[in-house]
Amino acid sequence: MSEKELFEVEIETINKCFEQLVDTFNNFFQGVEIDETHTESFKEVQDQMKQFADDISTVQKQWVDYQLYLIDTANSMILDVPIVNRTHLMVDHQEGIVRILTEYKIDATITDILPIHLFRDIILCTVEQFASGRRNIKVSDITKLMEDEIKSRSGYDEAPRVLVYRVFNVLKHHDILIPSSTVRFGHNLNKSVAEVKEWLDHVLSQNR
Repeated sequence: MSEKELFEVEIETINKCFEQLVDTFNNFFQGVEIDETHTESFKEVQDQMKQFADDISTVQKQWVDYQLYLIDTANSMILDVPIVNRTHLMVDHQEGIVRILTEYKIDATITDILPIHLFRDIILCTVEQFASGRRNIKVSDITKLMEDEIKSRSGYDEAPRVLVYRVFNVLKHHDILIPSSTVRFGHNLNKSVAEVKEWLDHVLSQNR
């Protein structure tokens, strides 16, 4: 097994452990019969267990953002070039798709394919969050808002956050998003909403 494959297996193992841990906490008291004289104290313990499960779920969401950072860092070590500088966009109107190309090695490129309209909608959803007053946006924020749409309109039904992450890399490559200096894994808008929409119209008018 290569180092890259081992790295991916370890990340998947952590994901499964989080899921199992949350499920175990949530199911801990199911089917347990409690004497009526201990009902009140039992409820207190049950509430504490639920709080533990909620806390773990919060950490799990932070892990979703962090594992993308880990992947980014590991891949940057391969070429010693930031991943956003190795991210390129191709628009194919004949096929009605956008290809996001990410170079991982000199002779290896990963291609993410999504419909043009979905690519547009992810970007518009992102800038609309800033237009509504948000100052920092994470990959997980947009994934949560567009998860159902991404699953129904692309092949990323198992990993919608990966697709949002790739689109964010495109936006960072074009200096539209920049890393937040105050929120870990957060992003700030580096251009006006009007400028982003103008850029988007220009990019999507091209056919390569």
